[in-house]
Amino acid sequence: MQKKIKRSFALLTLSITPLLLGKVFTQQPDKVIPDKYTNLKNPLSTDAKNLAAGAKIYKKVCWTCHGDNGKGNGPGAREIKTPVADFNNPVVAGRTDGALFWWISYGGNDMQPYKDVLSKDEIWQIIIYIRKIQNK
Repeated sequence: MQKKIKRSFALLTLSITPLLLGKVFTQQPDKVIPDKYTNLKNPLSTDAKNLAAGAKIYKKVCWTCHGDNGKGNGPGAREIKTPVADFNNPVVAGRTDGALFWWISYGGNDMQPYKDVLSKDEIWQIIIYIRKIQNK
């Protein structure tokens, strides 16, 4: 009996693991991010002014899909084919600020590019806010 339970648990684990990993990795496919972006540092200070500005822009531009805590569960996320990036996911959270700058600028999956919509400073302010809400 115990052997059957262990085998069933092992099969269940093997069945679910690829699905969970698939969700993690479909959020942001590994596009080739140019080195100049990967190593780019945020030129803005993480002061209260930039954090507040980032929060305001995030709520206007990003919240609909990414939600309150950046988990990719905003009300608009249900309408999108591919999973919306969860900023708390270790793969996404591990990206450099420069890589996030590139993603926001050039878009990804179903996300539109914002390089012609937001200024560079506004993108950096959003990144300051994203770092603040990660893992909350």
